[in-house]
Amino acid sequence: MKISCIIPAHNEEKSIANTLRAVLEVTELFEIIVVNDCSTDTTKEIVETFSNVRLLNNEKNEGKSKSIARGIEASGGNHLFFLDADLLGLSPEAVRSLIIPIQNKQADVVISFRGNTPRWLKKLVNIEIISGDRIVPAPLMIKHLEEIKALQNFELEVFLNKIIIQNKLRIQSVLIENVHNDWKIKKRGLWGGVKGEVLMWRDIFKIVSPIGYVYQNFRMYQLLVEKK
Repeated sequence: MKISCIIPAHNEEKSIANTLRAVLEVTELFEIIVVNDCSTDTTKEIVETFSNVRLLNNEKNEGKSKSIARGIEASGGNHLFFLDADLLGLSPEAVRSLIIPIQNKQADVVISFRGNTPRWLKKLVNIEIISGDRIVPAPLMIKHLEEIKALQNFELEVFLNKIIIQNKLRIQSVLIENVHNDWKIKKRGLWGGVKGEVLMWRDIFKIVSPIGYVYQNFRMYQLLVEKK
C-alpha cells in the first residue's frame, strides 16, 4: 500500500513547518507533496528546508482544488492523503490514526473530525463532511481529475462527497482531538474572515444545494463503518 500525502499551501508560514515535521515522522507514507499556491510569505522557503518533501510551485494563485489536482497528477501512490497545511497541534500520532483504518482495510475512505469542530455536530452525524483531511483511493480521483481541475476553491470536499456516495465507499470518521485549524477570522481579521466564510459557503452551494448538503450528511452517515 502506497499513500501519497498531498498538502496544498497558500501563505501558511506559521503552520507548515509543524505540519511537515509531523508527517515526516510517519514512515507509512509513500511520499509527501506540497503544492505551494503562489504564496507571498515564506511558505516556499520553509518547505525547501525539508529535503524529503517534494515541492511544486504554482506560478499564479490557482486555489485549493487546482492545487490538489496538480498534486494528484504528480503522485505515485494508490491512496491519496489530502491534508490541510494550516492545522495546529498536528502530531505523528494523529496522522497515523487516520492511516490505520486504510492499512487495516477497515474502510475505503477516512475523514478527520478535528478537535475544534462543534461537539453537537459529532453527536448528530459523527462526521465532518467538509473536512479537508481525508484519505481516498487514487484511481477514483484520477478518474475524476479533469472535473477536480475545474472546481473553485471551496468546492472540492462536497464534490468528493458526491463521488464517495455514488460509489458507496465505506467511511471511517476519525477524531483527532488535539488538532484544530485557525478560524478564518483569526487568520485574516474580522472582515477577511467573514468574507472567507461567505465565499466558502457560496462555493459549496454551487455544487450542492442547502438541501443537498443535508442529504450528503445523511448519506455519508449511512456509509460510516462505525456509528456512535
